[in-house]
Amino acid sequence: MDTPALPLALVLATLSVGCVSAALPHSTSFAFDLDGTPYVIISAGTAAEPANDLVRHDGPRVVLRGRDRDQDGVLDTVLVGSVPLAVADAVYRRGIEIAQARGAARARDLARSFELAEGSTRLVVWSVAEGGSGWANRFVRYGLRGQPGPEYTDSDADGRLDSPAPSDAQSAYERIVAAGLRADRLERVGARLRVRLGGG
Repeated sequence: MDTPALPLALVLATLSVGCVSAALPHSTSFAFDLDGTPYVIISAGTAAEPANDLVRHDGPRVVLRGRDRDQDGVLDTVLVGSVPLAVADAVYRRGIEIAQARGAARARDLARSFELAEGSTRLVVWSVAEGGSGWANRFVRYGLRGQPGPEYTDSDADGRLDSPAPSDAQSAYERIVAAGLRADRLERVGARLRVRLGGG
């Protein structure tokens, strides 16, 4: 089972991106070339809701803009252009690999995660972008030797794991949600639950 993806924060801002950097008012950017086509990854969003954008220009015109809303290394949506999301995501992932190889990107702690220790086990919940402006919660239990159990999803972020989830997993999820709310590490946004930024 895959563990939660680590968000990626771009850390190099002084790259030669020509007129692109002048046209995009973002403090952090990384330019790369893939099969003869230039792209740039830029920091986007806000301090409270950071994001990365993959952008391609044709002259002054933006022909592709895809957004990684939670900086987990996966594009969530294509905002501009007709390129399929899977194709844009493959370019984005390759761009991140190039940035990491050049020391221009680093992994950082999962931004929206909360962990609860229960004896020899750990419960972890994290919130991930789910298309549009929505999000889902993911939940996993780690055993005695740190081995992860099955990963469960709460697509509606309503406190109920998607079926079929065993009752003991649902009970554990409810415990970590309650603990997170008490610790002010989870928040209610309307009828939905979301882990606050900050990790921990």
